[in-house]
Amino acid sequence: MEKKKISSEKNNGMSIDFAIEASGLVRHYGKTRAVNGVDLLVPARGVYGLLGPNGAGKTTVIRVLATLIRPDSGAARVLGHDIVTEGDAVRSKVSLTGQFASVDDDITCSCSCSPFLFGGAIAGSVGQYLQFLLPGILVQTVVMITIYTGVAINNDIRKGVFDRFRSLPVWQPSVLVGALLGDAVRYSIASLVMIALGLMLGFRPEGGASGVLLAIMLLLVFSFSFSWIWTSLGFIVRTQESLFTMSFIVLFPLTFASNIFVDPQTMPSWLETFVNVNPISILVTAMRGLMHGEPVWAEIGLVLLVSAGLVSVFGPVTMYLFENKE
Repeated sequence: MEKKKISSEKNNGMSIDFAIEASGLVRHYGKTRAVNGVDLLVPARGVYGLLGPNGAGKTTVIRVLATLIRPDSGAARVLGHDIVTEGDAVRSKVSLTGQFASVDDDITCSCSCSPFLFGGAIAGSVGQYLQFLLPGILVQTVVMITIYTGVAINNDIRKGVFDRFRSLPVWQPSVLVGALLGDAVRYSIASLVMIALGLMLGFRPEGGASGVLLAIMLLLVFSFSFSWIWTSLGFIVRTQESLFTMSFIVLFPLTFASNIFVDPQTMPSWLETFVNVNPISILVTAMRGLMHGEPVWAEIGLVLLVSAGLVSVFGPVTMYLFENKE
């Protein structure tokens, strides 16, 4: 590969770091030339897709870049490593999921799409990407299990447990608040398990134990507030299945259209706009700052404000439903 070509582009003001650099890749299968002199530059910190008709050589190019097969000629570097002489280094940093293992058989498209390489998302190495990813995965894990608060309440209503509580001479809100605080223990355990697993995999928070603890506390505050939504819905819907369906409609866009997996700057402008105002993204940004020793006070304040708003809206609604449930 001609490294001078890459260097000259950097010197001309582009300042581009490349996750993939390929030059003149050729691959034959017998007399068939499956790949014919492919040149490819994929910038880091982005997502890149190969599109084309069947037989265009897309999968062969991917297999070459993933070091599954060798090119007959040409050269390529993936995350700075030569695919021929440094194959082990490439495989330690890049994972490959084939299209038949990841795409529904019933999906239709005018052209077939090859797998996406998240070269930009891992920011040059799996270790660096882990520092970026783990706070987001922690948020996704805990926020997803908040739904079980509503499921448990819905189940208790169907069994008549709440009728017994309402007949007792106790402070009525204590029944719901106690259930929600009990679920906070579940959130804490999930957080500790995720952090422990991350540390074993190489997660190294620069904010130290105090930063991680503050991030978890912020997550617990948000999750406690967020669970009031499912608590109120638990009184409204008739079955647990309905509650699960409604929660997925809300949670999937919030968690997957966020900054959990990829920097929003790499996204289309219309999607980036939504991601930047997504409360999940704001929470993830705040937790990343705390864990890595760079607190983002504006985001922390927004998370607390959103949490207070959720409780102030859904708390009274839930209590009204609790007291008037027939």
